[in-house]
Amino acid sequence: PEGFTFEEANVENTSGQIAFYADVKGTLSAKSSSGGVRVGENTIGSLSAVASSGAASVKSATVKEDVSVETSSGSILIEEVACAKLRVKNSSGSIHLSDVKAEEIEGENSSGEIRCNNVMVAGDMKLSNTSGGMEIDGCDAANLKLTSSSGSIRGTLLTEKIFVADATSGSVDVPKTTSGGMCEVTTTSGSIKMSIVE
Repeated sequence: PEGFTFEEANVENTSGQIAFYADVKGTLSAKSSSGGVRVGENTIGSLSAVASSGAASVKSATVKEDVSVETSSGSILIEEVACAKLRVKNSSGSIHLSDVKAEEIEGENSSGEIRCNNVMVAGDMKLSNTSGGMEIDGCDAANLKLTSSSGSIRGTLLTEKIFVADATSGSVDVPKTTSGGMCEVTTTSGSIKMSIVE
């Protein structure tokens, strides 16, 4: 529904897609057992979106508190979103964050790539990937922790960091800066290449 404002909203679906574009003063909970979840063009108190089988996307949303998005099989897209804490978790599929402002971000992926473009975090940004690469483009946070078990990690940050990088099997190329927050980058199988935008 469009043009409505709800105090709270709880939407569940066993088969088919959920699309929610109304404003919610409190918590919006959207859960689909078989099908995607789309939320956007709205202002929300807090958001919890779960898609057991299907993609989940949050676009052009202002969230006063936290956002949690989880899928078992499907991609996650978070675009043009401002929130407090953002938590994304995916079992199989890609995670893409673009034009996001948050106080804290946690991202976890089991199989698939993680891509971040123009993501600004006031506090900590922690991303982990079991199988798949990670690309961070034009992003920044007070501190970063990027981990991949199998896959390369590449990124450009906006401000200097103190880099601690370790690639068990692969090359490491990070700036030798000695100021700023911590940026820990670890991969078991793959290379690491980080740089600071001039």
